Amino acid sequence: YQRRVRDRSPLCSMLSVVLLAAWLACVSIVHARKKNVKNHVVSLSIYNFTEETAKRDEWFFMFHQQDGHSMRAMPVFRRLAAQLARIESPVGVAQVECSEQDMPLCRAYNILALPTFLFKNEEGATTEYKGKRDVDLLRAYILEKQPKHNAERETQLVERAAKTRRAREEKERLANEQAATSEDNSKKSEL
Repeated sequence: YQRRVRDRSPLCSMLSVVLLAAWLACVSIVHARKKNVKNHVVSLSIYNFTEETAKRDEWFFMFHQQDGHSMRAMPVFRRLAAQLARIESPVGVAQVECSEQDMPLCRAYNILALPTFLFKNEEGATTEYKGKRDVDLLRAYILEKQPKHNAERETQLVERAAKTRRAREEKERLANEQAATSEDNSKKSEL
């Protein structure tokens, strides 16, 4: 019995090392993917608010706290920011945590309930979004608030859709040609 255990020991050790290496590789891949996820939401505080907001004319803010309501709204807000970045929107997306330190900033914008969503236009006027917390509704609200960018953005979206459609049609055409060639070759081989 002891001899068998001793004989299997190197095999078990090698198997353990291989499994450990595979596990470490999986963990490092997952960690690398998390690091590569771009965060399109700018975190603002009383210290960087003026500097960061000077970079863009229009902003969409989420004022929040570390509570359940705000945390449930945060994933929707991040998806909104990613969508706006994807269509290259000129609107900046930022979050402000209304902690003790940043409370003067929240008071300056008359934030009474959290989370609060505000759109700030080029002139500095703010309007509060009071609708459902849905990505599509939030995006529509923002696009509605910036009419001068809508025509340009609409043109870009139409061009992208046309390009995608042309690529799909080309792919289908090539697949049909390949299928027709395959049929011709099989008919020739039958003869």
